[in-house]
Amino acid sequence: MNLDRRAVGVAIAAVALVVTYDVNGYGDRSSWWAAIAAVVLGALMADTFAMLDDRRPAPGLVPSLLLGVLVAIGACVPETDQLVLVALAPTSLIAAEIIARRRVADEWYALVAGLIGWGGLYGATGRTSALAGALFAWWAFVLIAFVCRRWPTIPGATSIAAGGIGVVASIAMARTGGVSTSDAATIASVVICAVVSVAAVVGLVVLSARRSRPTD
Repeated sequence: MNLDRRAVGVAIAAVALVVTYDVNGYGDRSSWWAAIAAVVLGALMADTFAMLDDRRPAPGLVPSLLLGVLVAIGACVPETDQLVLVALAPTSLIAAEIIARRRVADEWYALVAGLIGWGGLYGATGRTSALAGALFAWWAFVLIAFVCRRWPTIPGATSIAAGGIGVVASIAMARTGGVSTSDAATIASVVICAVVSVAAVVGLVVLSARRSRPTD
């Protein structure tokens, strides 16, 4: 089942890559890495949605993180006209979940994630820093996967909070390395934002564990 789920994630990422090939040229030396990163993210996202299912986050929280990804993308890519329409997808999911008071199926998350991924890759228009920013925008879900695997019994609220830290980190990276004209500055921004956010998440988990520890 895990293999099937990952295959769907990879397939959605592959479609996004195919339809944005003309603007990014993934065969070029400056862009090939983005294609690999997108495929890996596709598989990771499929697993992360399943992990979140086990922790039963409140309705509206997962699509809110997807909207956060879109905000980070919009903060760094040069072409943003398409993002206005893309934004309707996660906001519609937020509204639907809040109104129905339950989460939608993971397939909807996957479709919206694919649409957002397309919007980011298309908007990057082949600029290396923007491609890095559009891909790092998914850092929130990377952190969630890290927390869920490292601490399997972590509460759902803590997992979502870790994702919130990831959104902040991705926006910070977008406004620094994501708009930079220097590859070195982009790499430095990715590393700094990643390290600081991981440290913050570990601190959050430790604090959460202490608060949930029974007192004598």
